[in-house]
Amino acid sequence: MNIASLLKKYAALIVGAGFLLLGLLTLAKVFDDLSRNAGVALTVVGIATIIYFLFRNK
Repeated sequence: MNIASLLKKYAALIVGAGFLLLGLLTLAKVFDDLSRNAGVALTVVGIATIIYFLFRNK
């Protein structure tokens, strides 16, 4: 398998993990310019994207 096919297969998981990490870092006050509501929203989007990846039709 080449890298392009792996990225295509796991794109939703990568994006979800990115949103989850960004949301958790925002809640930990690493980014001072983002509010707590933005951190919660990013975390929820990340979890929802990972759940989508786990339960989508393959």
